[in-house]
Amino acid sequence: MKQGAPQAIRPGAIKMTMDIAVLGIGIAFFVMLFGYLRLCEKL
Repeated sequence: MKQGAPQAIRPGAIKMTMDIAVLGIGIAFFVMLFGYLRLCEKL
């Protein structure tokens, strides 16, 4: 069997990347929600 993926990529690195991505999405969502609430407060 040929391995298409490079050996440098480990499952741990993939998991860490996914965790960072989820964290980033969570922070972005929180910032958007906070900004939206502040906007509603001003109106």
